[in-house]
Amino acid sequence: MYYIYYILYKFTLLTPSKKEQPEHIANIVLALVLSFNLFVIVNILQYYNVDFVGNFFKQKEIFIALYISILLVGYFLFIRKKKYAAIKDKYDKESKNKKLLKTSLAIIYIITIFILAFVI
Repeated sequence: MYYIYYILYKFTLLTPSKKEQPEHIANIVLALVLSFNLFVIVNILQYYNVDFVGNFFKQKEIFIALYISILLVGYFLFIRKKKYAAIKDKYDKESKNKKLLKTSLAIIYIITIFILAFVI
């Protein structure tokens, strides 16, 4: 999760939004990705008739509450006390090959989640 945040943060620094608090933008997008991930998991479980919480996740308010909760957790994990700077420094020091591999896997993960969210 930290590396995905790092990827999103670095990408935000490349866009015109770099002057608009990129640490918060990365957190918002990460929360969106994780919410889509939860949405995909719930839909896959429902497809296979695994009903562990009934109609709990069919309510839009629940997903909005979960999204806001993920945003708050992200704030405390990445933004509070400028933790994003330490994350950036940590991953900036990695070798180019390691960064390329991790970045590729993170991008594949994000694309797969968005595709599955619209397919399922």
